[in-house]
Amino acid sequence: MLGPETCRAISFYFDIRLLANEPEIFAGVLERIFGASAKGLKRMITDMLCARVGARMEKREGYSFQSLIRIAKAKFLASVSGDT
Repeated sequence: MLGPETCRAISFYFDIRLLANEPEIFAGVLERIFGASAKGLKRMITDMLCARVGARMEKREGYSFQSLIRIAKAKFLASVSGDT
């Protein structure tokens, strides 16, 4: 969506680990930087994260960005610990 150079610049200016640990703060940063475009970015981020950890989210309505991040994190942690 933004290209590799923009993604590198974003990761340079703030810690990507913040996404998993403090999704509310991360969402706020995205909204301040990108304004209305943040909605599309948050959608793309959650789609990519859920796909990477194998969390299928057919029904996204009713889930906030923060909830989807926590679901992806929980799925990842469960897969790492062997609890599927």
